[in-house]
Amino acid sequence: MLEYAPNLTSITGGRGTYTAEFSHYEEVPAQIAEKIIAAAGKQE
Repeated sequence: MLEYAPNLTSITGGRGTYTAEFSHYEEVPAQIAEKIIAAAGKQE
């Protein structure tokens, strides 16, 4: 994603544009949430 804007500018000779907007949040499945919480606890 970080390289998209410079690549678009290069390919289109500076005429191309794009926009990005937030779509939505989704709930993290319980098993994955537990892993994230455990990993965050280890960093403290």
